[in-house]
Amino acid sequence: MKTISSPPPASAEIIVNENFAALLALFVYARNPDTTSGLTWGYYGGRRDGFAVAAGTLALTNTATNHVVVLKSSGVISFSTATTNWNDTANYARVYRLTTASGLVTVLEDHRVGTNGVIA
Repeated sequence: MKTISSPPPASAEIIVNENFAALLALFVYARNPDTTSGLTWGYYGGRRDGFAVAAGTLALTNTATNHVVVLKSSGVISFSTATTNWNDTANYARVYRLTTASGLVTVLEDHRVGTNGVIA
């Protein structure tokens, strides 16, 4: 990673953009603040395990715990208020556990990194 000196050079944005480009693989399925609002959960696309993942949104269930997972065989993201796929770590990778109330995400648990996450 490149660092920005103090004071920053006139082209500091180039350094920042290059650093983000180096991390693009980590953005797949990450929360996209531009498309996330209320119960709409937006996520970034990219490439994961050879799959092209399109950016998209999920319409979460209100007043529930929403378990967001990715089917390992296809790269398709989904969610459920049940824990069936969440606990099926042989076939699904964990992404987020999102608790909702009053039309908002009230608790966000990021499970993308780790043994059972999409970034193992």
